[in-house]
Amino acid sequence: GKVTLPLQDLSPPVREALISALQPALPQGATPGFAEWGMLRDALRAEELAVWHAAMGGRVNEEGGGVIQLEVFEVERQMIGANNWQTPFLPTDFEASWRWLDKNGNRHPHLRKDPKTQERISREEAAAATEPPCELDLFQPRDDWRIDINKDTDKNGWTYSMVVNSSTWDRKANFLDSVRRRRWLRTFG
Repeated sequence: GKVTLPLQDLSPPVREALISALQPALPQGATPGFAEWGMLRDALRAEELAVWHAAMGGRVNEEGGGVIQLEVFEVERQMIGANNWQTPFLPTDFEASWRWLDKNGNRHPHLRKDPKTQERISREEAAAATEPPCELDLFQPRDDWRIDINKDTDKNGWTYSMVVNSSTWDRKANFLDSVRRRRWLRTFG
C-alpha cells in the first residue's frame, strides 16, 4: 500500500533527512534496501537542541534552525604579592584550574574534543588556550569569539572577586580580590 507522510509539518532539515533515510529502503529490483536512520537522528537531535537552546535564550532563524550564543567564562588567579595573573593554580581551584568555566564556575561542558581520540582536551591544553577551546556539536560557528565588555567590566572585560564561585563581581580589583573572570561569547547555528 501507499503511505502519505505529512512532510509539510516538518522543518526542512528533518524533512530532507527523513526522505534520505527512507530512499535506501525503497525496492530496487528484487532486493529491498534498508533505511538509513543516522541522518534523521542527527537532524532530530539538532532540532531538539535548537528548541531547547531557544527556550534557554537562543534564537531560531527563519529556516527553522537554531542560533545559539555560547557563553564561556575565562578565570585567572593573581599571584600573591605580584600583579601577575594566570590560570588558577591552588589545590582548591579544582574546576577553575581548567580556566574556561560555565556560569556556575564548573569546567565548561563544551570543551572541544581531540580529533584523534574524540576525548575532551586535557586540563593543560585548556589552560594554555588564549581563546575559549569550546564548540557545540552539530552546530557551526557563525562568528569569532568576542569578549563581553560593558559598564560592569573593566576596559578588557574583566570583573574581580575574592573567590571563583562568588555571587558578586566588581568592575575594579580591591585589595582582597585574588580572582578575575571575563565573559566570552560566540554565536553558533
